[in-house]
Amino acid sequence: MISFDGQVWRLQNDSFTYSIALFGRQVAHLGMLPAGSAMALSSEAVRRRWELLPSEVYLNVNDEGLEYCHNARYLRPRASERAVYKEYYVQTHWDYAELVILLLDELSGAQIELHYRLYNRSPGLSRFTVVRNVGEGPLKLNHVSSFTMHNFPYQPKNEGVDELYLHSFPSQWDYEAEHRRDSFAQLGLYPSCCRKAFHVESNSAWSSGEYIPTFAVEDPASGLTWAVEIEHSFAWRFELSAGGLEGEHYYYMQGGCGDTRHAGWSVTLPPRGSFEMPAATLAVAPGGLDEALNALHTHQFEVFLRQNDLARALPVVYNEYISSGGNADEASVREQIPYAQNMGAEYFVIDSGWYAAKGTGDARSEWWLTVGDWEAPCERWPHGLAETVRAIRRSGMIPGIWLEPECLGSLSKAFHDPGLPRMTAGGKPVEDDNRRFLNLADPRAREYLDGVVDRLVEMGFGYFKFDFNSDFFPGCDNAEGSPVHGGLLHVRAYAAWLRGLRRRYPDILIESCASGGMRMDYGLLSCADLVSISDQGDIGCLANLFFSVSRVVHPLQMGNWSLLYPQQNEEQLGLSLINSMLGRMTLGGEVTRLKPGQMERIQRATALYKGYRSQLAQNPRVYHLTPDLAQYVNNGILALEVSCRSGEHVLLAVWRLNTAETGVCLKLREIDRDAAYRVCEFPSGAEWTVPGSELADGLALTLPCENSGRLLWLQKQEKQAEPKRPGQEG
Repeated sequence: MISFDGQVWRLQNDSFTYSIALFGRQVAHLGMLPAGSAMALSSEAVRRRWELLPSEVYLNVNDEGLEYCHNARYLRPRASERAVYKEYYVQTHWDYAELVILLLDELSGAQIELHYRLYNRSPGLSRFTVVRNVGEGPLKLNHVSSFTMHNFPYQPKNEGVDELYLHSFPSQWDYEAEHRRDSFAQLGLYPSCCRKAFHVESNSAWSSGEYIPTFAVEDPASGLTWAVEIEHSFAWRFELSAGGLEGEHYYYMQGGCGDTRHAGWSVTLPPRGSFEMPAATLAVAPGGLDEALNALHTHQFEVFLRQNDLARALPVVYNEYISSGGNADEASVREQIPYAQNMGAEYFVIDSGWYAAKGTGDARSEWWLTVGDWEAPCERWPHGLAETVRAIRRSGMIPGIWLEPECLGSLSKAFHDPGLPRMTAGGKPVEDDNRRFLNLADPRAREYLDGVVDRLVEMGFGYFKFDFNSDFFPGCDNAEGSPVHGGLLHVRAYAAWLRGLRRRYPDILIESCASGGMRMDYGLLSCADLVSISDQGDIGCLANLFFSVSRVVHPLQMGNWSLLYPQQNEEQLGLSLINSMLGRMTLGGEVTRLKPGQMERIQRATALYKGYRSQLAQNPRVYHLTPDLAQYVNNGILALEVSCRSGEHVLLAVWRLNTAETGVCLKLREIDRDAAYRVCEFPSGAEWTVPGSELADGLALTLPCENSGRLLWLQKQEKQAEPKRPGQEG
């Protein structure tokens, strides 16, 4: 519901109330609180704080300075200081309602549209900003915020606010989304005389190469946590700091795409030109980090994932890369087909190297330097790639294939093709590690890729793994602004191309990959069925990665490796299988060398997964029951609860990694104390019944050795049953 009483706009649903006030001709942020919250500020307190800070947008234009002591903070740009309220309107759609507030800076000619989108089933608020040039001359944009939040925690310090905490997710190749919880004091964000900011810029074509664009602020005193995800796949910025110099205990945060000062971004709008900032989704929840990020998960599910066919969600995928190492050919693929089929795989993905002519160097040089042409050479496929596709289909699996659509390797014909629109800077092709890049902002590049995909779909492929292993930052020349803006236009065109593929071929599955999880942002994940979360090859690290990444990526999109090797003992194999059984189950390894007992355990894992995946597909909630472990060390026990259908089905994964600890006692979060639960355990296969009170008060589990794991599927029973333990008769 959206309302306006002449002074305050309120956006309300079952989860929150977001309030904006009109003070004279200025628009100010009041707060975002859970629905029904008793917390409130007096109008005088709001006015006092608003006088120190602008509210709902930060806009800097034409290389103007700022109006405030800022240091690293991007506070009080002049254009947004001058902008005054003009009007508002509400528009409705079948799936959402949207408030649009219009401001105008008459001096520069910048008309600012503040967009607030309430989706029908989402607990999140989607925000973005549009700037239009209504003046007579050019308008250069240097900084535009997609969102701001001011004045939180919405109470002065003397009203009971204690310490606040920032949750962030530093990320790098093979160690994605490590969780940090830092107090504002640890960050140097003091409530008075503070000119410091915690600010993160993603200055790379890998949007999550250093941080995941998801952040949360926790206020233990009020029991509330606010979270935001920036849905942008290129240079982005997040900023958190104290608001003023007057000693009041309140803070602000803002974010959007990177700006001129920190990322080199700018765009110049001609008269009547416009630019739309990337969206950001805000959420607030009573409780801690899990509650706030589960609200973002629900937003992801309701807004992005419902476009997918969830009835066929979560197939078991086999990817042959671990076996071939980027050197796939007809013989190796055909050898693996019966093994993948026997394990229970439903998709068989041919990974990198299938297009490379043999004899050009080692396997990596071949697959790395020959991307771009996407033709299957006869020396790799003597009977033609189409015949191997038919063999996969005859086995009952759907074929998948790997592409790196944005890249052109130096040994490909496309690398030198003058007819293909490529990224250029200063008149020269943009290059990185012997590769150039298509410029997908040019429709001819998209048409070229359409032809590649059309041919492969016609051949019989139904799954596409789109990878990105290079970096074209800062971007490329374009007609509108900086090279960074050229890169922004490219990634937006790439996302639009992916959405177009989905419309043309609704039955295909799309996996997003960027050297593993280097593009885990919802600018791109909104266009994909799943994401490869890491290139990590250690099974213990992969367990820790799944635990960490499940905070920022919806489980329905998490593709994690279950690595299968003949030298693994039973416990190691079980742990590795569990690594992907709470998300998108993805198998890979030296499958032709596995022992019969190992194959039997894999079959039981895939059968169990197929038994509960229809429940997992119903927007599960995720709870992290143990403290985080450093990903490089993995010295402890991890436990993750995934609750489906409001606790009707609960999946519990427990991993014992590098530790002498043998057991753990866990209090599950979404359990009916008065019910009984049927338990199916993997890898033992044991089944028993347990009362809900025991699960809620403390479930004791013992793991026999390092690098072992257990997965429990708990099914709520209709009536309380007599508890039975493993080994009891009946």
